[in-house]
Amino acid sequence: MSTDPSGAPAFRSAPNPPSIAAASSAQGVHFRRNDSSGAGDPFELRVENLGLAPGEAVACIGPSGSGKTTLVHLLAGILTPDAGEIHLDGVRIDGLGEAARRALRARSVGLVFQEFELLDYLHALDNILLPIRLSRGDLKAGAQRARELSSTLGIAPLLGRVPARLSQGERQRVAIARALVASPSLILCDEPTGNLDPAAAGSVLDLLLSQAREHDAALLMVTHDHTLLQRFDRVIDVTELDRAALSAGSPTA
Repeated sequence: MSTDPSGAPAFRSAPNPPSIAAASSAQGVHFRRNDSSGAGDPFELRVENLGLAPGEAVACIGPSGSGKTTLVHLLAGILTPDAGEIHLDGVRIDGLGEAARRALRARSVGLVFQEFELLDYLHALDNILLPIRLSRGDLKAGAQRARELSSTLGIAPLLGRVPARLSQGERQRVAIARALVASPSLILCDEPTGNLDPAAAGSVLDLLLSQAREHDAALLMVTHDHTLLQRFDRVIDVTELDRAALSAGSPTA
C-alpha cells in the first residue's frame, strides 16, 4: 500500500476481486430513503458493481452518513434496493420475501452491528447460538464452536451472564462470536473494533481475518480506523461505488 506525499496511506477504490465467483455481489443498485421529517433531502446510495470473493477481506471507508451501514444492510438482505440486483451465495435476494431473506441470512451471513443487537433476556451463550437455532443447525456442534470462539475472545467465563451484566467490550465480543458461530460464507461488520482498546481491537481483527480465510468466507468490515487498512486485501470507499468498476486485480495503490 503506497502513501501520498504527506505520508498518509493512499487508497484506490477497487470494487471487484479478480475473476472469482463472488460470495456476495451488487450490480446497478439504487437505494433511496426519504427524510422522515420531510424537511431534508432524501438519502441515496448507488452501487454500480461490487463483488466480494470467498476468503477475501475488504475494508469499507467513507464519511459519516455516506451509506456504509446502508451498504451492509443491503448486502445482508435487511434492506432491499429500489433497483438493481444483490446476490448472496449464488441466490438473488433482492426479490425474495422477508422470511426467505431472513432464513438465508441466518445460514449464510454473520453480522456484527454497531449496537450489538443482543437479546437482553438470553445469556451470552444463547445469544451466540442464536444463528444455529434460527437455521436449525447442529446445536451440539454449535455449542462446542461457541465455547471455542468464546475462549479465543476471552469471554468463556461470562457465558452464563445476560447482556446487562456485561461491559460494552464484552457485549461486543459476544456479538462477534455470534457472527462467527455458524461459519458463514459472508461476514459483515459495522465498526466491530470501535469500542475496544488497541490490543483488544487487534485480537478481534486477527480472529475475523483468520476465520474468514479458514472458512473461505468473504469479510466486509466498516471502519473509521485507517491504521487497520493495511491488514485488508482491498479497501473500498463507499462514496465511489456509484462509479463503473475499476480494473480488478490491483486492490489498493
